[in-house]
Formats: sequence, C-alpha cells, structure tokens
Amino acid sequence: MNTAVIGTGFLGEARVRALGLRGHAVVPTHNHNQKFHDSLAFDFFRDDPEIIFAGKSIDLVIIPAKIEFAEDSAALGRAMERFISYFRSARVIYISSDGIFDG
Repeated sequence: MNTAVIGTGFLGEARVRALGLRGHAVVPTHNHNQKFHDSLAFDFFRDDPEIIFAGKSIDLVIIPAKIEFAEDSAALGRAMERFISYFRSARVIYISSDGIFDG
C-alpha cells in the first residue's frame, strides 16, 4: 500500500515511522520543517496535489495536520475541494489531537 502522510509534525512523524516499520511505501510531506530526506514540500492551501504527487500512486492519505482553522474559510474550501478531487480514489483519514479540539 502506498500512503501519503500530509504533514510530519508530532503525529505525522510517528505515523511515517510506524507505517515504514510495517512495510508501507510512505510518501511524507512537510510544509516548513523537513524531517525525512524524501519528504515532499507541500502547502495544503497553496500547492496543487496533482503537481506535487505526479507519478505517485497513492492508496491511503493520512492527514495529521491542523487545517480546519484557516483564517480564510473560502481558501480552506477551495483547498479541500482540490485535495479531495485529486485523491478521490484513495482512502483519506484525518487524525487530530486534543490540541486541535481543545478538550
């Protein structure tokens, strides 16, 4: 299974490592801090997934990054539509933490 992990903060980094240990082909992404040598630079709000993930067959997408609190809700909507449209044939899992939901 080919898995993209969108964002490699605390949760994302743990997912990349765990999936790699289980034999998954993992495509990690980062926005600011590149933690893995093969990580793709990807800004959820600005980048086109079709360009960033060109030539990669992705079956599973894990999003362990905070995206729902964007200041511009219209930009968030456009980014989500573009993202989901590109990954329409993949399973998408969005995970979060108490830091996002504030208890």
